[in-house]
Amino acid sequence: MATTGAPSHGFLAASTLLSLGSQFLCGWLNRRWRYPTLLAVALLLYALSLAALPLSSRHWHLAGLAAGLGIAGGMIIVIFFSVWGDLFGQRHLGRILGIAQMITVLYSALGPVIFAASATQTGSYTLALWTMAGVSLLLGAATSFVREPNRSTN
Repeated sequence: MATTGAPSHGFLAASTLLSLGSQFLCGWLNRRWRYPTLLAVALLLYALSLAALPLSSRHWHLAGLAAGLGIAGGMIIVIFFSVWGDLFGQRHLGRILGIAQMITVLYSALGPVIFAASATQTGSYTLALWTMAGVSLLLGAATSFVREPNRSTN
């Protein structure tokens, strides 16, 4: 008897484990590389994984996507939670994190709306995935223009 959820369960398990591993790696790299560099790498990997998803047709493609999305997601998590205090100081860190979390939750609620609109308009999620991949690529490129504030003034 075939299990219909087996590939998706393997995808989730692999991406979760790789995400945890990449969090440790990103934390270590954070001591050697600047935030914009780490974020550019993570967003590039994320964009490539999103763009490749509609083109996937084999189980080994799914393994590669699980790796790409898991590693990129783990890096983005570490950067998101560590950047605020390092770049803006500790004085208003609670307020900054509260607003950042609120914005994250609000925008994550748009994801299902975007995917539903894509499926309704085109009959697939490809347009949404490629659009999000393009946005991630542009944001990754934009990080090269981000300058970190002087840490001695925090």
